[in-house]
Amino acid sequence: MNRSVGLVAGGIVIVAALGWGARRAYPQARPAPTQENPATFRAREAAQNWLQLIDEGRYGESYDQAAQAFKVAVGRLEWTSKVTGARSVTGKLISRKLLGANPVMNPPKAPPGNYVGVEFRSSFAKIPSITESVVVVLEKDGSWRVINYTMK
Repeated sequence: MNRSVGLVAGGIVIVAALGWGARRAYPQARPAPTQENPATFRAREAAQNWLQLIDEGRYGESYDQAAQAFKVAVGRLEWTSKVTGARSVTGKLISRKLLGANPVMNPPKAPPGNYVGVEFRSSFAKIPSITESVVVVLEKDGSWRVINYTMK
């Protein structure tokens, strides 16, 4: 299992990787439909609420709210350190627009389950345009939680 979180050359990438990338986990993002199915809506809402924790500098809480597999891939201190570093590079969030939310069952190289990939076009103080990709998974307790997050 690949366990990486960090900054990479050519752009900012924050990943709690589980051996699969967010872009490979679901099809190309499409514009959001006017009516989402209830599960996709709840998954998208979970992704947005999780991102809000990061936007507010509540990095430890974002870790606490993440999926169990996310926590296995990266420790809390490592996560908070990496996201602090990444946000110092991007600056504060200016805007975030939903590009799409796409459900996927059993993506390759991931544990079996229900996933939704959510993409946003975001603007930060120091980076005017970047894509944020969040993958959420339906956990056994019925909650949608973030399992993967990237910024490219």
